[in-house]
Amino acid sequence: MKGFMAGSLSILMTGFVATSMVWAAEVDTPIARIVPAETSLPGADIPSDATHHLAVEVQGTNLSQLIIRFPADIKPPTAVQVTDQAGALVDTKVAINQQQAVISFVKPVLPHTTLKVDLKGVRRTTSENVVVYEVAARRTGVDGVIPIGAASVRSYGPAQQ
Repeated sequence: MKGFMAGSLSILMTGFVATSMVWAAEVDTPIARIVPAETSLPGADIPSDATHHLAVEVQGTNLSQLIIRFPADIKPPTAVQVTDQAGALVDTKVAINQQQAVISFVKPVLPHTTLKVDLKGVRRTTSENVVVYEVAARRTGVDGVIPIGAASVRSYGPAQQ
């Protein structure tokens, strides 16, 4: 009986290691990750002029585009500004509609770059104090959109219609 149990455990462990190796081989290099950003506060004490800050660290491959989807309880920002970790403006073309902002980079963003995205003129239509943005990206030369995750932003002040 001991031999049977030891043999079964050995087979189980071998199966686990082999399976883990297959999973590891199938994992793709991440394109980017969301990193903590500074707290968002209303501009000049006017809640309708709030700036929400998001930060994304580019990993593994060049980035050509960021897509930020807006939650239903906010109105789209009036402007989007992107800077790198040194505070330099990043050259972008931005298209904003009711559902999302598509940020296209004039030059691909290299790995190990942290981008700070400022969504300016954000207005909340509910009293919720946390706004959650879905963030996705495109790699340079690839058509598909890759979800990165969700970025939550703490917001202050009353809701604005």
